[in-house]
This record gives sequence, structure tokens and C-alpha cells, in this order.
Amino acid sequence: PRDEVIAPAAGSLPREAHFRESGLTFFADLAGGQKTGFYCDQRDNRRLVGGFAAGRSLLDLFAHTGAFGVYARRGGAERIVHVESSARLIEQGKRDYEANGFGDDGTDSDATQWHEANVVECLRQPPGDLVGRVPVDGHRERGRAAVGTGRPVQPHVR
Repeated sequence: PRDEVIAPAAGSLPREAHFRESGLTFFADLAGGQKTGFYCDQRDNRRLVGGFAAGRSLLDLFAHTGAFGVYARRGGAERIVHVESSARLIEQGKRDYEANGFGDDGTDSDATQWHEANVVECLRQPPGDLVGRVPVDGHRERGRAAVGTGRPVQPHVR
């Protein structure tokens, strides 16, 4: 039945797991998150964004915990703007930055910004040169980076 709760055979499940990807450290909320929220199939796209990032700015839409931004920061991005609607995920993302040595509060000066906001509203005035987004459920584009370098960015709304 769908209501059945599955429990471990012994002990208890951790609330959080930390893991490494491409030499970077991230955290996944196992207890309170929607799945882990960290799409493993986007690993190559995160690497791609990191490779394009030097001297550029990144607008990370539906940022979740900002993994695209962490890669971009390591790749030399001058400015990163994350747009995420969940305050809890923003706090978790700041921890990911801190875990990777990018500022003691999850940001370094004004180079990394977090906005708790509606993505469609943010797209009306895009503040970045690169746009990285994780596709919303049902609209996943496996293996293709949603990366653009031109302006203006037009929202895709269904």
C-alpha cells in the first residue's frame, strides 16, 4: 500500500548525507527533501557550466541548493545569482558554498547572491550571461545543458 512506511532493518536513517562530485562537496536532505533534489544526470551539465564560467556571470534558475553555481564559482565566475523559491533550500545551498571554501557564510561578498523569488518574474530582467536551470519534473532534457550566452532570455511557460 502507498501509506506503508519503509524503515531500515536496523538503526535509523540519517537526516542528511554529504557526498563529493568532481571534487566538490554537497549535502542532500534525505529526511525533509523532495527526493534528494540533486539530479545526478545533470553532472555533465554542471561541469559544462563550470567550464564556461571564467569571467562571466551565471543566473541559476530553480537553483535548489545551487550546485550549478558552486561549479561556476570554482570555474571562475565573477557573479552568480541563484533564484529559488524555498528559504530552506537557500540555507542548504549556502552550506554547500561554505563546505567548498567559498566564503564563511556561504557567499563571498556580492559575487554570489541568493533570491527567494518566483523564477518567471526574475526572467523579465535576467541578471546573467549564462543561464543554468534544472528542468522541472516532466520537462527534463536529459544530457543537454540549458545554457545560453545571449540576451534577452525568454521564459518558457507551459
